Amino acid sequence: AATSLQTATAALEGAEQLYAAEQADDAEPRTRRDQAVDHAIATMALARGAVAAGLGQAAATAYGLAGAVDRDAVRLLPALRNSVRMLGDKPQAAVDACGNAFTTDGVRAALQAAADGLELAMQGVATEERELQGALVDRDRALVDWQRVYVFAAGVAEHFFRVAGEARLADYLRPT
Repeated sequence: AATSLQTATAALEGAEQLYAAEQADDAEPRTRRDQAVDHAIATMALARGAVAAGLGQAAATAYGLAGAVDRDAVRLLPALRNSVRMLGDKPQAAVDACGNAFTTDGVRAALQAAADGLELAMQGVATEERELQGALVDRDRALVDWQRVYVFAAGVAEHFFRVAGEARLADYLRPT
């Protein structure tokens, strides 16, 4: 019983260490995601300005570039993808009074790059979340195994103490 308890305790400690290590490595992917969100928001602001300057504010609205930008990556990515799609569906070009040419192709490419970067960063966070969940499941399984072994070992020890007339120690060890 003692060897089984030592083995279960070692397994639980190992699973707990793996879980703690998995928690500790989540900061970098979250930082990359937050940086990708910042980059995407800045790119949308630049795109809004470029389209408004080249084609007018109504065009910025028509391409989904007007209004508040959500900082939540899960809602920001579809907004980026929507603007990219609309820019691809209805490309436009214009020349201003000074002869400067403007096309929506460059805006679309910049938004596409920002969306791709954000999606990649979000995938990194999702991977870390899955790994953390797996480590938690492994730790919980090890805890259940340890509890089962502990209850058995403590029960055996309790009975030995009772037989030996040590009721106080038996009560102390009573498995809970």
